[in-house]
Amino acid sequence: MPHALAWRQALVRLVLPAAMIGTVAALPPTVGVNPALAAQVPTHIRADGVVTVAVDPTYEPSQFTRPGSTTVVGVDADLVEAVAERLGLTVRWQRIPLDSIITHVQAGDVELGVSAIPITDTATTQVTMVSYLTSGTRWLARAGTEQIGPETACGRTVAVVAGTIQTDDLTDRSARCTSSGQPPVTVVRYNAVQDAQRALGKGEVDAFVSDSHVCDYLVSISDDRFRTAGNAYDPVTFGFAVRTKDRDFATTLHKALAELIDNGAYARILRTWGQEHAAIRTSELRP
Repeated sequence: MPHALAWRQALVRLVLPAAMIGTVAALPPTVGVNPALAAQVPTHIRADGVVTVAVDPTYEPSQFTRPGSTTVVGVDADLVEAVAERLGLTVRWQRIPLDSIITHVQAGDVELGVSAIPITDTATTQVTMVSYLTSGTRWLARAGTEQIGPETACGRTVAVVAGTIQTDDLTDRSARCTSSGQPPVTVVRYNAVQDAQRALGKGEVDAFVSDSHVCDYLVSISDDRFRTAGNAYDPVTFGFAVRTKDRDFATTLHKALAELIDNGAYARILRTWGQEHAAIRTSELRP
């Protein structure tokens, strides 16, 4: 298995265009291929054994690249790699901004989209989604600073990653501040989690609002520099996005993920990234 995986990684590096991200994250060693499921992969994907996946690798720990590297890593990335492995496929990552991923999936430019995409009523009218992780909204602050959170945000400067659902949350909170005669929330948008994290660490913002699994992860690697403020709210489930007309492929992905949940590979991947609390019991296909 290790030799086969190394060969597949080398192959991906060779076939990727320059605009794409060329290497892959490490796979759990015991995923293995299910030949029966692999046979259900659509012919046009099975023909070359490669699935093209849209990703915005700026959202640690879901999917991101480390400084000086083009390798996509993270819990979402590892789950995609493991599902692909189960289906006998290699992943070709294509870097696409988060707010354009569903559009590219709909157009058939990619076979799959993943980037902590929330399963919403709007999204499920555009694509078929396979649930794989849960989260919510949470606030992150520097350790040792005064309490700041969703109820004490008026007049504060707060970071958010552009394009995430937390942007709307902050906009709504700021409007409520001004309508009650208090100063608005100053919202600072960043392109990546790492950028918002650095701004918080330097004191350039008072807090950072993101998905709860992101905030919990940043606390765990911060050497006590950060703390979460308040409880998570507005629960959300993330899903892989597949073109509606490719529902058969979505069904096959769903079956592969269900097997990984049952055989323990799913739990091992989440444990690697400290994301056990974000686990789902069963994967759902929506709509």
